[in-house]
Amino acid sequence: MLTSLGPAKLYIWWSSLWAAIMRGFGLAAMIYWVDTLDLGPFQLVILGTALEAGVLLAEIPTGVVADTRSRKLSIVIAHIVVGAGMMATGLTSTYWILIVAQVLWGVGWTFKSGADVAWITDELDNQVESDQCIARAAQWSQIGSIAGIILAGLLGALTSYTTTIVVFGVLQVLLGVGVALLFTEHEFTRAEGETWSQALRILKQGVALVRSERIILGVFLTTILIDMGSEAIDRLTIKRLDTLGFPESADPIVWLMIINICAYALAAVFLKGVALRIGGDGAPRKLYASGILIAIVGIVLLISAPSLAFGAAGALLYRSVSWSVFPVVGAVWVNRRATKQIRATLQSFLGQAGSLGEATGGIVLGAVAHRFDLPLAFTGSALLFCLALIVVLKNNSVAAAERSSEPV
Repeated sequence: MLTSLGPAKLYIWWSSLWAAIMRGFGLAAMIYWVDTLDLGPFQLVILGTALEAGVLLAEIPTGVVADTRSRKLSIVIAHIVVGAGMMATGLTSTYWILIVAQVLWGVGWTFKSGADVAWITDELDNQVESDQCIARAAQWSQIGSIAGIILAGLLGALTSYTTTIVVFGVLQVLLGVGVALLFTEHEFTRAEGETWSQALRILKQGVALVRSERIILGVFLTTILIDMGSEAIDRLTIKRLDTLGFPESADPIVWLMIINICAYALAAVFLKGVALRIGGDGAPRKLYASGILIAIVGIVLLISAPSLAFGAAGALLYRSVSWSVFPVVGAVWVNRRATKQIRATLQSFLGQAGSLGEATGGIVLGAVAHRFDLPLAFTGSALLFCLALIVVLKNNSVAAAERSSEPV
């Protein structure tokens, strides 16, 4: 019955379930690290840096695998490896093992990164439909995220954070089994010839396209700057809210659930607008710029928050766009300018650009937070987002120049 849904609906359902598992795990893991293990700001950022190191090492090779062997197989492998990393996280309290688990998690993520967008684009074989499907999937992923954090909260309250983390790891593997059974791959043609020579050829084509496309270069630079600033916010927001003081009337996970549910609900509203506008001329640039402005407002609220309410409002604004609008718009923007043969590889380049930004920005801003305080680290994040906005506006002028030079 599920196979009769067609690739678009399957993709939307799968994206929602993936998001539910990832957000549920993320909430339980962060509470476990902060509340149970009492990790400091720098330790938290190092965990994120370890994850991004795994992404940096594996992103390009796994993207080429998706372009040469199979998009579907790459997604299935992602579920298995990420699930293993999740389970390892819940089964230990030893810090260096947690770091290894994060590296494993990051490597697994790269098998999905780019392969999912390439798969649905190939199966639909229609650029407009695939753009809209990607945006709709991101919108429904916010609903999945809400379900995931509610499930994490319930499991955490009834059992423990570690048990909750392991359960989500098992669910991740089971979802991979579902992909193996239900996803088709009718429009993908496996590369003929020796694998490594084909992989090298695709890699060279991807590099050549990036070097020749000023707009793609601009998207990559924007992604690096955004992710440099976002890593500290993503890893240290809970720490910041904790310093502002959670009410003692309920467990901190309850308050975090409320904040995250509100953020995902607002993100769903934003993504509804993205889905309606993504097909328009210049839409990615306008949506990117608007998202950056909203994120900056959220970061400023986090920096200056005199109370938990203001801090929570800042976290809500920031997360509603950083976890929804940026990934979707960036993927669509690059996808429009990619050829079928190197689609997954180019998306992997984009993922690697983000990981490079998160790894470098995370270490630097984490050190600032450790040596000084969280608001100063967040100020650095806000400045990086301002630079990203400048790059997006510059990209807009490049695109306008391209259009004006086109023959009538």
